[in-house]
Amino acid sequence: MKHIFLFFSLVLLYLGGLHAQTVDVTAYSSFFSPSASRNRPAALGTGTERVNITLTGMSAGASNSLISRGMITRLAQGDFTHMPQWMSTVQENETFQTDATLQLLSGSVTLGPKGGKGFSFGWGVADRFQTRGFLPGSLLELAWQGNAAYEDQTVKMNFGFNGSWMREYAVGFAMPLSVPGDKWQLRLGGRAKYLQGIAAFQTNKANLSLYTAPNGEYLDVSYDYSFQTSFDPQAAIPFASSNISHPSGKGIGYDLGFQVGYGKFFKGELNVLDAGAVNFQAAPSLVTYAKADQFRFQGIVLDNAFEGSPTINSDFIDSIAVNNRITGQAMRYQLPSRVRAQVTFQVPAKTLKGVTYPMHSATLAYTDYFAKTGGANLEAAYTFNLLNLLEATALAGTGPGHRYAGAFVGVRASAFRLGFGSRDLSAILSSNAKGGSADFILALGF
Repeated sequence: MKHIFLFFSLVLLYLGGLHAQTVDVTAYSSFFSPSASRNRPAALGTGTERVNITLTGMSAGASNSLISRGMITRLAQGDFTHMPQWMSTVQENETFQTDATLQLLSGSVTLGPKGGKGFSFGWGVADRFQTRGFLPGSLLELAWQGNAAYEDQTVKMNFGFNGSWMREYAVGFAMPLSVPGDKWQLRLGGRAKYLQGIAAFQTNKANLSLYTAPNGEYLDVSYDYSFQTSFDPQAAIPFASSNISHPSGKGIGYDLGFQVGYGKFFKGELNVLDAGAVNFQAAPSLVTYAKADQFRFQGIVLDNAFEGSPTINSDFIDSIAVNNRITGQAMRYQLPSRVRAQVTFQVPAKTLKGVTYPMHSATLAYTDYFAKTGGANLEAAYTFNLLNLLEATALAGTGPGHRYAGAFVGVRASAFRLGFGSRDLSAILSSNAKGGSADFILALGF
């Protein structure tokens, strides 16, 4: 029975990550600068067009550090022979993350010279969805081995889980900075964002301690948790349409990017992204669940066991869940702040009309999150641009317990731009995959 419980928990953990990923693959494209500026603010206006309009775009993906697609398949087939080996690789904190962005409308206009030499301003509206979390490896060990394996021992665990749905209204700029000589080029970019919080939940703390007595006579449980949600899960309709039309959260966010170029071939960038937070004011729908207590568990008691209608005495469950609901507290939801640094080697070329564009681009990028539930990514990408009409990008990277590979194709036809691909194709390429993603964008350029 415990193995069945563990199996379904692992399936939910893996599937919980198949909706979403923070950096979309358009960050490496020269066709979609308004979209690329979401992760590289100074990239705004660096394309060959003066006006760019994103009609619609979507980036969705996820990853986790714990369970692979192949392992899920084996467990679903009832093959538990790999479990001991797999359990030996479980870390103390196993992370998972999902991110999705739906671009409703965005664009940019460049004044002065094009190709990143003039002043550009942009705007954008997008819906953003994200979850972050971490689980203790000791919890999985308990589920697999049972608490008898920890006889006369105390196991301490902590958890973290948060998620949000936000609507973002952004304005941005990018501009060249004057430097002496003709070798160095500097470009500064920034974005200011007004954020409406449609829904959010977060774990402020979740600590659990379990002591198993000798011979399993009893289990001493100590817990301390605080969990907030902007919608009432106990309401008849926990998430009503009013949450979308009248969001209860409001906040400000900032992105800042700095680009340094040397000659025609080298560029370096440093970006600080999603600095800020969204505040949800105290309201009837905003609920905090919090409690710190301890109890001794000596088994489940069956009432009326011999009278034909036995019932489970749930006093131990009630001790955790009763008197834990608090209203009237506000919630501050931190944005998934991160730093992204990258270096790029480019080989330029010219079209038949004499327009300069990057024919070959090789990039190494590093993204680090300021959170325990985030982790870091190291990514390498190569983009080939054919006559500024067709782009093809191949990339590979590694994150917390997860390696991946992806591809993206961008096509220009007159004023139209179409892009599609995936930052993470590993779910298709390998049974060891621990995530996946998809990207799509439709734009205009003049």
